[in-house]
Amino acid sequence: MSQIDQSLLITAIGMGLVFILIILLWGLMAILVIITNRWDFMAQAEEGEAEAGDAKAEISMDLAVNKASIVAIAVAAALASGQKIMHIAPMQSGGISNWQAVTRANTLASISSIFNRKPRG
Repeated sequence: MSQIDQSLLITAIGMGLVFILIILLWGLMAILVIITNRWDFMAQAEEGEAEAGDAKAEISMDLAVNKASIVAIAVAAALASGQKIMHIAPMQSGGISNWQAVTRANTLASISSIFNRKPRG
């Protein structure tokens, strides 16, 4: 067997293994989809479609009412406390040297490519 024949045989075996594993993973995913859909269907069949729809509507209404009342209570408490809103100012450091300013400007310029843009036209 020549070297070309050996290399073609190794390539064919490798490619075959890859395709076999891809098909195997595809089959496993299909099985998982079938199983999970069956479980969802069984859960819906037990509850009943009409009851599930009504229960979901009632739960969403209760949550909407609860959220609105919670927000109203929080706003009323904030207004009743009478505290002013605190703003956090950024830390002010001492002056920077000219070297640092130029280095930072060059870095920003290279990032935004201001000087490397092609002119229009």
